[in-house]
Amino acid sequence: MARTLICDIVTPEKQIFSEEASFVSAPSISGEVGILPLHAAYVSVLKAGQVVVKYPDEKNSRYFAISGGYLEVKDDEVIILADSAIDIEDIDKASAEESLAKVSECLEGLDDKDSEVYKMLKSQKDFLELQLYLTK
Repeated sequence: MARTLICDIVTPEKQIFSEEASFVSAPSISGEVGILPLHAAYVSVLKAGQVVVKYPDEKNSRYFAISGGYLEVKDDEVIILADSAIDIEDIDKASAEESLAKVSECLEGLDDKDSEVYKMLKSQKDFLELQLYLTK
C-alpha cells in the first residue's frame, strides 16, 4: 500500500476537512507548494487561493477555497490553518454573488481605505470573488 499523509483544514470556527491524502497543494506567498508523504518539516504563510487534496486512490480530489492562513507539515501530517475556507462543492453561487454585491456596495460608501472596516470588507470581497472564480 502506498504511503499517505493526513490533511487537516481548520478555520477559527470549525474543522473543514480531515482525511488521508496522497498529495496536497496550497498557495503559499512564495508560490504554489506541493506536499507528498515523507516531506520535510515545513511552515509557510498562505495567500488566498485553491487547496487541492488528492485522495490515496489517485483518481479523486477535493478542492477548497481559502482566504489565506498558515501551513505546517510535520510527520506526514499537513495542517492548514485558514482564516476562511470552503469546500468548492459547498459554494452556493447565487448566495456568493448576492453577498459580493452587498460587500461591493458597502465598499463604495467608504472613503478611508486605511480603515480596519475597509480592509475587512476588501478581504471578504476578494474571498467571494475567489469562490465565484473557482466555481466556473
